[in-house]
Amino acid sequence: MTKRSILALAVLAAACGTSTGTGPSGGITTGGFGHTLSSTATASGSSSGVSQTGTVGSSTTSGANSSTTGVTSSTTGSATSGSGATTSTSGGCPAATTSIALVANLDARESSPSLPWDVEEAAETSNFMTSVTVYDSTGAAHDLSLCFRIDAAGSWEWHAVTDGGGLTGGTAGTPVEIANGTLSFAADGTLSDETQNCAFDPRSAVNPQPLTFNFGPPAGGVTDTAAPDSVSSVTQNGCP
Repeated sequence: MTKRSILALAVLAAACGTSTGTGPSGGITTGGFGHTLSSTATASGSSSGVSQTGTVGSSTTSGANSSTTGVTSSTTGSATSGSGATTSTSGGCPAATTSIALVANLDARESSPSLPWDVEEAAETSNFMTSVTVYDSTGAAHDLSLCFRIDAAGSWEWHAVTDGGGLTGGTAGTPVEIANGTLSFAADGTLSDETQNCAFDPRSAVNPQPLTFNFGPPAGGVTDTAAPDSVSSVTQNGCP
């Protein structure tokens, strides 16, 4: 082919505008009188425990006709708080009482009542009484009377009594003893030994329901000194 022929072909190609190439954007191709522009990208990231992915769409133009595909994205994640950690809540109410703690003093100067202990005559056959409300697994409240009776110097018995209306097989208005035990004190009035038994069967709830009575440290603190009967605090861990 002569140099004249080569030159003629080059001029013809330039006049028709046919060329191919890859520009700086790496995805641009031109041909004829139109061009096709395509660009795809994927973005991903996370912020405060939320992950996000997305695809930037593509656009195509050819002559007078064009089409554009937008951006699609999806986001997944979980609720977060300040630091970005996932938060969750466990437990809550209602919650059955499992533990009772008493801080009190029993008057060491007292003598035992003349009548033997009687659940139906608790006030007359006890030296000292206090009360606490406990809750069963449904959140129902049960009022307990904690009754203390001195048997000898440094030796006490205790009884927990509630109304039978809230108990399986019980009768409203009839007191029922659900727990009892003994307390022994050293010469300085500090608690040295204790026993306890419990049979708490709330009606229409999980039963038997265990109850632990804490009369000694660290949760409780019952003493036996030559001072009037008194209660500093009585607490329990259930809620309605």
